[in-house]
Formats: sequence, C-alpha cells, structure tokens
Amino acid sequence: MKVWKAISAVCLLVSTLPANAVTYTVGPIDSGPIDVTSSFNPGYTLIDFNDGTSPFTGGAVISGTTTGQYVAPAGDTTPYFSVGPSTSSPASLALSAINQLSFYWGSIDTYNTISFDGLSQSFSGAIFGGTDSDVSRPSRQVTFYFSPAESAALTGISLSSSSNAFELDNLIFGSAAPEPATWAMMIFGFGAAGVAMRRRRKPATRVSYVV
Repeated sequence: MKVWKAISAVCLLVSTLPANAVTYTVGPIDSGPIDVTSSFNPGYTLIDFNDGTSPFTGGAVISGTTTGQYVAPAGDTTPYFSVGPSTSSPASLALSAINQLSFYWGSIDTYNTISFDGLSQSFSGAIFGGTDSDVSRPSRQVTFYFSPAESAALTGISLSSSSNAFELDNLIFGSAAPEPATWAMMIFGFGAAGVAMRRRRKPATRVSYVV
C-alpha cells in the first residue's frame, strides 16, 4: 500500500506541473514592498537596487517621483528600477534555470509589459489590474512560476513600457528544488513503478498435474 501511495504522489506531482504557459500569482494591492524571501530557497538572488546599480541592459535606477516620467511604487522610499521613454525601454536581463521570479510592481499601467525570452510569452499590466488613471494605479507583488521545460528554455526577461513608466523593486528569482525527502520519495516511487511494470509483463507460470 505504501508503494502505491508513493507512486500516486509522484503521478500527482507530475500531473500538476504547469504546461505550455507561465503561471503566476498576484498579491493584493500593497502599501509597500513585502518580504517574499521565505518562499525561495537560500540560494535565491535578490536585487533591491539600493546601491544605485542594476543588472539590466536598459532602464535606470531612480528615486522619488517625477511627474510625467515615473512614480515611486506605493510605500517605497528606497531606489527602484524604472523602464520607459525617459529611462530607455526596453530593459533586458539574462536569466536561465530558474522556476520562480517575483517583484513588487509599482503603479501598474496597461502599457507595461514583461516578456519571457525563449518562451515567446508576454504579459501586460492590464492582466494584473493595471490602469492608466493617475489616481488608481495599483502596486502589487507579482510572482511567476516556470515548469521544468519552461525553466530549461528561458533565456531572460524583457521589460518595456510604451509610456512612462514600468516601475519595480525587490526583484527576486531562483530555483526551489525539492527537499531531500521529496527526492527520495520520487526516486522510490519511480523505482517501484518500474518493478511493478516488469512484474506485470512477466508471463504466468503454468502448472500441469498428472492424474
């Protein structure tokens, strides 16, 4: 019974992996950047832009708000990253072999777009509650998840904005590998499945009785 439970768990794990489309979660409208490091492995990479530098090609690290150019994400009093006509657009960052990516998306606009290079997938700010109204632009924590196939194909991300601006802070990404116990269960489950299949293919032994 334990063997079949393990096999069932493995099958369930495989069946629930995302397929053909990057999945995501959207947090509530926030009043400031939140700590999401607990949802990532210790080996994650966090970019908070506080030192004034950025790993992106394009865009710029700025502070505060300049009317008609960029608006600081709600509650954000530290430097942040901006992409738009006033800071150059698009901005790109090479990334690969990750299965999670998250950031605090400030004053989301419908004309903000994030694209995943290598996957031919893009998402506009409209999907995450973006609006072009100056008084109601939300700021939210947005997290994207990549299946193993998507992680292998991903080559980077591109941020663009046809108007000012795409603002974000606290970019974090990494790979949440299964715990050792989970790996053990998966290996045991696949091994048990193989044994069961071999036994099923073995022909039955016929016994003849001489009367």
